[in-house]
Amino acid sequence: MFILGLNLHRGKFEKPWILKQLAVGTHQPYSAHEDYLERYGTPKQAAVGYLDDAHGQFLGGLERQGILEDTLVVITSDESHGIEGVRLASSWGFNLMLAPEQDQLPKVKSGCYGYVDLSASILDYFALPVPSALSGRSLFREYETDREIMSFTNDKLRYYDSQSTLTKCDFQQRCRYYASAGFIAERATLTG
Repeated sequence: MFILGLNLHRGKFEKPWILKQLAVGTHQPYSAHEDYLERYGTPKQAAVGYLDDAHGQFLGGLERQGILEDTLVVITSDESHGIEGVRLASSWGFNLMLAPEQDQLPKVKSGCYGYVDLSASILDYFALPVPSALSGRSLFREYETDREIMSFTNDKLRYYDSQSTLTKCDFQQRCRYYASAGFIAERATLTG
């Protein structure tokens, strides 16, 4: 999980700064303080609980110091292993943005997005030009066409073709095809 803080300095960019925090305790072997291991059922849950509390303390400190009044905070993940009952959760991460003007923050648009889109989204948020050579797309814009996306985690290749077909293949190249109304949809129907 990453936290990215961009200080707006009331939009003047007098002293912009960036902080990137990488937490590895939520990856195997799942390390957490002893009291968290006693409170939670599994080491994984303890590690996530510990990380959640640490981020809460960090953001609370920024808020008490008034830093959150002019700082964009992005919390994202590189993956989301272990979210039971959520389709695609073992492949795709999540993204949360906290902004000083949270009520005016543009809504994330429909479509297919990934970690590669973070740079374009931040540039777009600050109304800065997004270079055409940048691979990503802004989460805050609508695009005429959807795009393909692929991941490989937990020994499965997952591919969404933007034409309502989701493909999952195992390491022996056995594939299943699903009709899906979108990249993130309530359900997918096995087609073959």
